[in-house]
Amino acid sequence: VTVTVTAAAVCRGNGPAEVVALGDGSATVPSVLYLSDQGQVVVGEAAQRRVLTDPDRVVRAFTGRVGDEVPMVIGDQAYTAAQLSAMLVSWVVDQVAAQQAGPAAAIVVTHPASWGDYKRAVLAAALAEAGLSEVQLCCEPEAAAAAADGFGPTIAVYDLGGATFHATVVRTSPAGETAVMGSPQRLPQLGGVDFDDAVFGHVLAAVPAL
Repeated sequence: VTVTVTAAAVCRGNGPAEVVALGDGSATVPSVLYLSDQGQVVVGEAAQRRVLTDPDRVVRAFTGRVGDEVPMVIGDQAYTAAQLSAMLVSWVVDQVAAQQAGPAAAIVVTHPASWGDYKRAVLAAALAEAGLSEVQLCCEPEAAAAAADGFGPTIAVYDLGGATFHATVVRTSPAGETAVMGSPQRLPQLGGVDFDDAVFGHVLAAVPAL
């Protein structure tokens, strides 16, 4: 789960991770929720389409606010970013279970390497409240290192996402245990949306008539 998109994968035994299609058959879905006044939760592209008819009930970019207790008001109901993130994870878990003909034996949810104990605890509590009490949390670079088996014991992982940029060094021990080395670095306001804004600004400056 990231600020802009969400993806899922399954592992069987010691085999490689296999990406599971979400939404309209894509490997990812937008991290967007639509919450109806009847309590219905719509996710991804379908939620984005509701912006045209019911914009006050569509919410995005909430995963980056986990740990911020200032509520986000959708309709007339207040939610924390962690609660909204738990709704998104629950939807993904249900989608995967339906495709795989049963629930997973274990569930791992990734998070940015820069998250501290507080944010992890807040997300874990929200997941437990949503019925996902046995979820294991793993920082994104460690998950990437686990998937990059064979690249060597020490790798650098960079994550240029939709809203931020992260860089982390991860070392894997001979026993297969991964650990983050040093302090992960994070640059806010350096992501896909910022590149979009820069290109848009350049075009407007070059063609004022637009």
